[in-house]
Amino acid sequence: MSSWKILSLIALCGLQDRVPYEGTVNPAAALARLDVTCLIRTWRVKGVLWCPYKGDYKPCLWVENAYPCGLLEVVRQPMKSHVLSFPSLRRGSAGHKENELQYGEARVFTFVPPFGGDTDIPIAAPRQNFMINYISELDGPGWRTGLLDTLFSRGCEPVGRWGCANPRAGFVQQPSEPLAAHLQAIRAGKVAAFPWGRVVIQPYPYDPRVGHYLQMLSPAPRACVSIGHPDLASLERGAGSPFGAYLFAHWGIFDVCKRCLPLRYLPPRPP
Repeated sequence: MSSWKILSLIALCGLQDRVPYEGTVNPAAALARLDVTCLIRTWRVKGVLWCPYKGDYKPCLWVENAYPCGLLEVVRQPMKSHVLSFPSLRRGSAGHKENELQYGEARVFTFVPPFGGDTDIPIAAPRQNFMINYISELDGPGWRTGLLDTLFSRGCEPVGRWGCANPRAGFVQQPSEPLAAHLQAIRAGKVAAFPWGRVVIQPYPYDPRVGHYLQMLSPAPRACVSIGHPDLASLERGAGSPFGAYLFAHWGIFDVCKRCLPLRYLPPRPP
């Protein structure tokens, strides 16, 4: 286990609060809440390729689909997590809400379920072990200020009507806490994917891109929606958390032709 993993686990053990919370969602529970129809709805054949196979050529389907690849979490209580559960030693709250200014801490985990990867059904499915990628408390100055992004970014990087992915900080100007949590989750995923001077435990292999998918798992399990989805009212309706805690599954879009083309993580697209 890497030193950053050990430090992050010690931090979680030592700092997690005792205040009320929705409870944990272990990987098995998260698996049960996944919107499998997201894979079915996004699966499509892009073409048929003739690929080398045992000294001959055979047809192979070139397919594209969304597949779950990460858990993105936003919480208002410092060192709390749906995914990791430890005894806690101190009380307090990291959350902030003043007028339309929202703040939350964030975590990013690589989470790739095993279904679909070892079947003869053509599905674009990555292979990755569960990993802790990012805990915003370990990146306090970066997550609270987004200073490097403010100084060196090339602009807003819009996430549809959700807001801007830059600066990649926990403060969001948004009156709705659930909508702010959607954007904070995307920002955390982008920090983990492209550290650029930020404190990241392990890089997250799947940048949460516009037009890929996000699914709320807690507090209100929902169907997956494209990142940047324009219907903000549907994202907010009935999705508020009494404790300011939100857990999302990130569904990336991949394509593959198992005999010809390696698995690819696809570029952004319109939401």
